[in-house]
Amino acid sequence: MPIYEYCCPQCGTEFQKLVYGQAAVVCPSCQSPEVRRTLSLFGIRGGSGTVASEGGGGACCSAGGCRCH
Repeated sequence: MPIYEYCCPQCGTEFQKLVYGQAAVVCPSCQSPEVRRTLSLFGIRGGSGTVASEGGGGACCSAGGCRCH
């Protein structure tokens, strides 16, 4: 099951959620069902054994730095 990153436009909370099938996702802070899945980047293991990762961070829609689209 994939872990997705979400942001809540209602309160600005960013969170991760393990999603099973088509389960509904709500904001853990304000319980709004109007959450948006954000662009999630991933890590790659290089030949030297190091991990180069690209992570979330950044702001949610309500903070003016939307990553939801």
